[in-house]
Amino acid sequence: MKNYKRNGFSLAELLVALFILTIGIIGVVIAFPLGTRIGKSSEMETVASELAQEKMEEILSQSYSEISVGTIEPRQSLSSPFENYSRETEVNYYDPAVSATTTQDLDIKMVRVKVSWQIALGLLNKNVEIFTLISKR
Repeated sequence: MKNYKRNGFSLAELLVALFILTIGIIGVVIAFPLGTRIGKSSEMETVASELAQEKMEEILSQSYSEISVGTIEPRQSLSSPFENYSRETEVNYYDPAVSATTTQDLDIKMVRVKVSWQIALGLLNKNVEIFTLISKR
């Protein structure tokens, strides 16, 4: 019998290699949409934070007496290109002694800005809320 030198892969080795390669490709294909979804979610949260900060800066540019107490901006959808977001803004008097809102003006107001949006075909609501305190100068 002649002794042949093996210069290749057997069929079993080839099938195992193809199986491992297929599992790797399937993993990447499954992970790609998930990564895209996470990226979009992060982008929407960043936009919401910027919209909340924009409103907060608008309020902070006013003097204490110019900032009215109550609902400054009722929950409503924003204009284009932010129609997927809604924002509400309210201002209340604040009592630092009890860390709560009050009906008395103690020279401190608490401003709350909340921006909401929907993800996953409108099935899940997310929001960003920011607060700050303003006092008389």
